[in-house]
Amino acid sequence: MTTIIFIAVLIAITYALSSTPQTKKKKKTASFGGRQKRWSSSTRPALPVDKGQMLRCHNCGAFFPESRAIRSQVHDLELHFCSQNCKAHFKVQ
Repeated sequence: MTTIIFIAVLIAITYALSSTPQTKKKKKTASFGGRQKRWSSSTRPALPVDKGQMLRCHNCGAFFPESRAIRSQVHDLELHFCSQNCKAHFKVQ
């Protein structure tokens, strides 16, 4: 009988030492060139934000920040384009 109790106590101690507590949560990791960096919610890098007025491309109709506008003068009007490609493909009516 004492052998069974001894084995049960050993199993309980082994289980208690090997199990991880539920309070520890794994943090997200990001791998950059084989190295891993851990980010907590407060130390994630902020994404750059373009502030300012949004403009509409005269060719494709996409909205983009004024700071990235490609400007062109056509018939005394200043037109705004989202890319050099849209500027090149714009047809004057």
